[in-house]
Amino acid sequence: MIENKDRRDRISKVFEELKKEDRKAFIPFITCGFPDLDGTLRLFKVLDRCGADIIEIGIPFSDPLADGPVIQKTSKIALEAGTNTDTVFDTVRTIRKTSSTPLVLLVYFNTIYAYGVKRFLSSAEESGVDGMIIPDLPLEEFNKYRTLFEKSIIDNIMIASLTSGRERLADIAAAGRGFIYCVSLKGVTGIRAKLSDEVSDFLKVLRSVTDL
Repeated sequence: MIENKDRRDRISKVFEELKKEDRKAFIPFITCGFPDLDGTLRLFKVLDRCGADIIEIGIPFSDPLADGPVIQKTSKIALEAGTNTDTVFDTVRTIRKTSSTPLVLLVYFNTIYAYGVKRFLSSAEESGVDGMIIPDLPLEEFNKYRTLFEKSIIDNIMIASLTSGRERLADIAAAGRGFIYCVSLKGVTGIRAKLSDEVSDFLKVLRSVTDL
């Protein structure tokens, strides 16, 4: 089993090394349970072996409102195969036997709430999760649970969107740890031919209020 000491700094240490090497982070995403649990483990091993700096694992959800058709399809297949929250934690434990690559869960808040926020954070921490992205938990709602998140060694990775103003971006950045998930498009995730012209200005404003 990979040692969990210094877990709180595992994501930030990756970005420190990337900065020294003047390169960007490669952070791929896979859905746990797709195409099946063995397939998830095989995909993770390939991504890990091929140089992923951080790997996101999605907990499948019945109504993934922020996701496009590709991820929706993978979630549907995973759920139909019986993948649930405990299955995901078990998969992370298996991964942690051989890999220390930072691992981030992408999870909808309904899943966390139904499981119990404190219990979810404890189970995620014990299994070896390093960070979490919660696409449907805005800052105002996050603040209700902020104490629980801040007590955890898991990085709460906040989401910043194109529609947010400078003051709100500063508040979002102040609440986050690990890195900030910048939404570079309006609408759901998925394939795009190009990025919006707004993205560059958005990133400049965000960078002016944080060095995360």
